[in-house]
This record gives sequence, C-alpha cells and structure tokens, in this order.
Amino acid sequence: MIENAFVKKLVKGVLRNRKQSLLDRSIMHPTREWVTGLALGILILTLGVAWGVSTYIQFSNVSVSGEAVEDAAVVYRQSLVETALTDFEARKKEYETLKQTLLNKQRNVETVALPPQVEIATTTEETVTESEPDMSSPILEGSESNEGPELGL
Repeated sequence: MIENAFVKKLVKGVLRNRKQSLLDRSIMHPTREWVTGLALGILILTLGVAWGVSTYIQFSNVSVSGEAVEDAAVVYRQSLVETALTDFEARKKEYETLKQTLLNKQRNVETVALPPQVEIATTTEETVTESEPDMSSPILEGSESNEGPELGL
C-alpha cells in the first residue's frame, strides 16, 4: 500500500509547483474561456455598430441639389444618317429574301417528306376460318401431328 507520508510528499510537490507558476496551465478553465468569448463578442459587436454608423452618416448626408451638367450639343450630319439608313434597308431586304427562301424550302420538304396516309380497318369481332392443311410444306421430323403448321389461334 501507499504510505501516508508518500502521498503528502506528492501533494506538496504539486501544490508547490502551482504556487511558483504565474499562469494557470490547465486546459479547461471556464472563467478564462467565458472572458475571452465575451471580449471577442463585444469587440465584434462594437466593430459592427461602428461600421453601421459610418455607413449611415456617409449616405444620410447626400444632397439632392447638384449642379446641372451641360450636355454637349449633338452634331447632326445628314449624309451620315442617310448612309446608315440605306445600309439598314439593304440588310432588311437581304434578311427578307433569306427568310422567304428558307420558308419555301421548308414547305417543299414538308410536302415531299409526308408519305400518303393509309387507313387500316380493324374489327373487334373474332373470325375463324377453317382451311385444309398445306401438304406442300415439309413436315418436321419428330412432330406429333401430321396436319401442318400450327396457327396459334
């Protein structure tokens, strides 16, 4: 068994080392963690409030009454405008001709590509026809009946 003197010696060594150290080196220290967390929270909150106030002040002092900006006078060149209009007319005509040729080709393809429609008449009545077996067809070896192929009706 461990003697009482030995345990006292261990406790004294642990307590003496704690008194000599300036910082508490324990991993879990709730007070320290709470203080650190609260300090960081307050710092972040303070920075957010400061940023919000500065943004508000920056945009609240905007004045609507500003100096009128003079627009530069636009020079109207009739020859340049007429040239642009003729170019646009030529493009429009070319587009219309291309569109018409494309539409005509599509109409020709649609009329040529459609096959004639054939109507197939169907009935719901069951028809049974009796026919004589075909003797010209070869009879398979090993078949049980010599009457011909089975129709499967």
